[in-house]
Amino acid sequence: MGVIACTGCSHDFDDAVILMRVKDMPQKLDGEQVVLTDSQVDCGVQKELWEAPAPLGDKRVARLLPAARDLKFFDDVIIEKSGNGSAQIRGDILLDLMPPYKTTDAGQGVKMVTAKVGAIINHSCFTSSLPIMGVRKGEFSPDAPVQMRYVPTADGKDWAFDRIVH
Repeated sequence: MGVIACTGCSHDFDDAVILMRVKDMPQKLDGEQVVLTDSQVDCGVQKELWEAPAPLGDKRVARLLPAARDLKFFDDVIIEKSGNGSAQIRGDILLDLMPPYKTTDAGQGVKMVTAKVGAIINHSCFTSSLPIMGVRKGEFSPDAPVQMRYVPTADGKDWAFDRIVH
């Protein structure tokens, strides 16, 4: 009986695969910046996720409390002079992707997907996903899309989300 082998075979990489691989389980994030609205910052103060923002230089800072750390917030909430709020998240977090997606081949079997991405935080202050900031000109920006790296699975038959790239 002959053996048939397929080297380099892989499952098609399309929008359905992109969505399924990100939404099917929490993804490991490491210090991604998320955008917070004024009402989310205020709600976080009321629900004791962080302290009321206090002036620090040309911005305001809301110190995290243990309840926020339990939700995977990693660093204090920063409110810039412009009024934009942001915080870092770290850990295994569900993601939400918003089309359209731009897919490129990064070589060596790696695919890059550029899209708007949100972090799903299960708390009443966050009724929709928190936009994750992409990087533009070396700086986190709320308007910049996020680049996600996908790699083939060990058996080469499917794709797995690897990480967000900056």
